[in-house]
Amino acid sequence: MSDVEDGNGNYDDFMMSDEEGVDMVEMEEETDEEDGCFKEESEFNVTKEEIGTLDERELEGLCDEALSFMEDQEFKRSRDILQEVLHRTDKYKTELTGIVWRWKSLSQIAKSWLSEIHYNGIDDRSFQGTIDAFRALVHHLDGTELLNGRLVESTLTDLVHELCPASKRDFMFAVELIADDSIAWKMQLRLQSIALLQESHRSLSDEVKNTLELKRVAAKVWSDRLEKGRIDLNDIHELQVSCCETSIEDATSDQHYAEKIGLMLQCHIFNYLNGHAEVPGDLVSRLIEQLELFSSNSLSVSQHLGLMIQLSTAKALVMLSHLGRDKSRIELRLFYRDIRTLREQFWSCLQQMEEIGGSRQNFSSLFEQFILSGFIFCSMILHRRTHDQINPFDLEQLKIASEVPSIQLLRKIYHHYVQLDLQKLHQAIQQLAAVKRLLKGLIDNIYYLGRLTKLWEQIAPVYSCISLKDIQNMLEIDQTIPVSRDELLTVLMTSILNNTAKIYYKLDLTQDLVYFGDQYKVQLCSHPKKTFINKKLFTESGAKLSHFEVANNIGIFDQPCSLKGLDSCAFFDKIQRSRDHIEATEQEEDTKLRVPKSRSSERYEELANLANELLSFNDIK
Repeated sequence: MSDVEDGNGNYDDFMMSDEEGVDMVEMEEETDEEDGCFKEESEFNVTKEEIGTLDERELEGLCDEALSFMEDQEFKRSRDILQEVLHRTDKYKTELTGIVWRWKSLSQIAKSWLSEIHYNGIDDRSFQGTIDAFRALVHHLDGTELLNGRLVESTLTDLVHELCPASKRDFMFAVELIADDSIAWKMQLRLQSIALLQESHRSLSDEVKNTLELKRVAAKVWSDRLEKGRIDLNDIHELQVSCCETSIEDATSDQHYAEKIGLMLQCHIFNYLNGHAEVPGDLVSRLIEQLELFSSNSLSVSQHLGLMIQLSTAKALVMLSHLGRDKSRIELRLFYRDIRTLREQFWSCLQQMEEIGGSRQNFSSLFEQFILSGFIFCSMILHRRTHDQINPFDLEQLKIASEVPSIQLLRKIYHHYVQLDLQKLHQAIQQLAAVKRLLKGLIDNIYYLGRLTKLWEQIAPVYSCISLKDIQNMLEIDQTIPVSRDELLTVLMTSILNNTAKIYYKLDLTQDLVYFGDQYKVQLCSHPKKTFINKKLFTESGAKLSHFEVANNIGIFDQPCSLKGLDSCAFFDKIQRSRDHIEATEQEEDTKLRVPKSRSSERYEELANLANELLSFNDIK
């Protein structure tokens, strides 16, 4: 999940933050003070005897007053009071009491600037004020070793979370959804502030160092994405390796693991959507596997809408990368099962987008159009499957945005596909300039299925005889996408093999004609079986009819076991076995030519001689 803050206060109240979600089981007991930086003196290694000449009650009252103003969003007055605390402790910089109260004040000044940016937005004044506050805080930290290390780390961690708040609806692959135009500025603020903390000479725990590094990498990736329009995956290489190699037990104990995987997935989704790189299938599949394992062991992660959107989107990208590689699969059940699964991923994204975006959702961003178009295209492919004839535009999520231009265009595309108007279908799809490259695999399958459906539903039932050239013209989508003669013949042949041809046909390749009709449902051999059984006649060449029985007994006359459902390899294997193992004939004569339980290859020479006799006889005739 990204670290960009949500500019909507009401939204923050309604939605649980990333840190609250992942760490809810690790919440510690709250202190009596409203802010974690105001601890009892004992935690700063301070005792009542060491207070010195400072009036601690007066300083505490000033800090409480500053907190009150901060809660009322009067940030300048709050900082003025905290500056007064610094002024009163200026003479006691080297004393423990002064060090403690100066640390309290400096951390609250930094928090005041961050709160002001959150509520009022960022400008030059608040940007520089925040940088100065962090610089002063680090300078004070490096100047003393007297502050309690555990409390210092707790304070720094709280400040980093204030600096880099989490959100559920800000994605680097969909910045168009974010109303705040100052994100790039905020990313620079984060980078500079974290750099100051990392430059501190104070020894910090590995947990704090890892938190700072993760926030720095996230801010760097976001900054490059916004300012340069590109993401250098080298920036996330170490995090990526760490995520893939982390066991589920270690991931459960890592409070930032979900954030790390979310960042990785966002980078790969962004690169694909913006054409900078293809989806690294193996790597993304590994990240998906890790996130699914992690979410199955964490209720808060499984209910984290932002992560679940990224998970569904990543799954869809991996599936899309495997589409269009083998068109022979397109008429098989496995293909439709994969498309149905892909549609479920797009549908899951649409539902989660609605929950996050609410009424603002208008499908104007590239990401939204990608998800919406993918869902519609999958529904188009499944349209003529009996149990999938559902108009996607009847769904409530699309009805409420029916006037949105992108939905109106997709409705037109859907209509042209249902009507099998292939040329208008192509023209409408070309208007989806932003997503047609991203969904090329689905679009190619739509074109192929559109041609296939038009062939068997609008051409074959109407024409008893038609030329291949005329069929090619009728199935043409665009001059740039012609249908070749070989492609048409392949479609006809595979439709028969896959048992999807709606009407039987006969090919006349000498004149490039196709004859459609049920009368062409005949055996492959032109001689009926009854003319060969129990006949003792001789041909004019002297060849006995039993010769023809041997030559044609390849499973044509004897009905083989059902070939339905077999792919092309299984079909030809069956024919080969029928050729190789010939059953004995019932005739007692012509024992010389019987070949029971033998291979027909042993009779090839005799069959060749037979063919030679017949040809010679025809020449003489």
